[in-house]
Amino acid sequence: MVITGEESRWQRALPVHLVVAGAGLVARLFGFLRDRVARALLAAGITPNTVTLFGPIVATPVVFVWFLGYQRLGGGFLIAASAFDLLDGAVARIGGKVTPFGAFFDSVIDRYSDFIIFTGIYLYFLLNTPPKSHALYLTLWVLSLLGTLLPSYVRARAETLMDQCKVGFMERAERTVTVIVGALAGNLHLVLWLIAIMGNLIAIERILYAREVLQPETRRWGRLIWRYERLSPQHSVLCAACIVFLIFGHHLIPRP
Repeated sequence: MVITGEESRWQRALPVHLVVAGAGLVARLFGFLRDRVARALLAAGITPNTVTLFGPIVATPVVFVWFLGYQRLGGGFLIAASAFDLLDGAVARIGGKVTPFGAFFDSVIDRYSDFIIFTGIYLYFLLNTPPKSHALYLTLWVLSLLGTLLPSYVRARAETLMDQCKVGFMERAERTVTVIVGALAGNLHLVLWLIAIMGNLIAIERILYAREVLQPETRRWGRLIWRYERLSPQHSVLCAACIVFLIFGHHLIPRP
């Protein structure tokens, strides 16, 4: 059988199309379930800000289970906590209760959730890994914490001077999925590698993008900025690659 050039290109692109289609299907399914639960919460009289507050409360047990060394159990608690993170916006949207303060409050509470998660990760590596690994992974922990806090600050500061600064790949949703998948796979060490690198990369990209917008004559680095939107083919493929790394990457970077 002779395979033409066009057929060969289609076959090479097939995995990409499958990843994109799968990501779209999962997103629609989660959206449907999220909206159903949001309507139930509204019917019970629960406000969006109350849902927002439940996020860090549900995430708090993560600190204790990672303190004891149970990575996968911590990942389970984070799934529950992230559900509230998804629901508050849906409750506000469906209930017609979207307010500027609600968006502000959600962003502030997200920082508390991040603090809780990174406290748990710190305790895990401090107490449940060999001392010879402490220097490396506590350094990665510091870089990961910086890569978690800095992108939102860069964006907020830039948007006081320009309309929008939402470029880069590793936003909060991707970071949350990274921590959950890595924990469930027993690979929290890969979570630190990924966020330490990509979390700081998104901050650098946002700085370059702000410079590009505010000083249009300095656009030579623009081609290095990730501009693809969530659920675009490029975004879906990179998400899939990160998930594969988080599940199987311990064969490349052994667990401490």
